[in-house]
Amino acid sequence: MEDSRKTLQKLRASTRLRMLSNFRKIPKIEVNDIPKERTLFPGTKNDYWYEVDLGLSVDASACIYELAENSQFDAHYHEDRVEYLIPLTDNTKLEVITENYIKLLQESEIVFFKKKEKHAVVNHSPFAIKFLVIWMPKMKGLGLIFEKVKEEIKDDAI
Repeated sequence: MEDSRKTLQKLRASTRLRMLSNFRKIPKIEVNDIPKERTLFPGTKNDYWYEVDLGLSVDASACIYELAENSQFDAHYHEDRVEYLIPLTDNTKLEVITENYIKLLQESEIVFFKKKEKHAVVNHSPFAIKFLVIWMPKMKGLGLIFEKVKEEIKDDAI
């Protein structure tokens, strides 16, 4: 019975993630150039982000991301980095979806995504929320390719 329950949870999570990606191929993204000042996130109307300086001795990059009310950060994955996500806003209703689970995060809870783990984030709050995102190892180089990848897969079916 327990195995059936786990299988059903995994199937539900995987299906939800595919639905959030409109059943298109989930893109690999690299976010290398995080702005120092609060900036509109590319491809969004109401999401903002800015760098959190972790210092030179830490092999990690970080940002504060402001996710608009009742919106989502699209399904994606990172090839060579792990990611930590920590909600910072009180009374957050932040849904995290992977191929293996769906979890509703509260403020100050932490979720960890392994390298290549596909994931999406949905803000079910009636207000914008902030969360801290940490990627390890540190991002290097230039370029934000999320929008380019989204355009490339626009017509790409599973």
